[in-house]
Amino acid sequence: MSWIVRSGFFVFPWIIFTIVEGYEGQNVEKGYLRRRETIIIYHKLLEVLHRSLESLLTNAIVWILDLLTPLIPRLGEGCT
Repeated sequence: MSWIVRSGFFVFPWIIFTIVEGYEGQNVEKGYLRRRETIIIYHKLLEVLHRSLESLLTNAIVWILDLLTPLIPRLGEGCT
């Protein structure tokens, strides 16, 4: 599990950077690159990254709570 998490944090941003750099490079050669287009691309890629990290964080919280559940006493137990 830790290998998957580490690879997600290090590989995913690198892939995004490579895609954006390639897209910008093609457009610069053609003379089509505009600042607005670049900002829109970065914004869309950041949205994807945010959703991925959000789901990863949610899964981590659920996993931790699953581990802690047996340690939390049930309501009503021990109250006599």
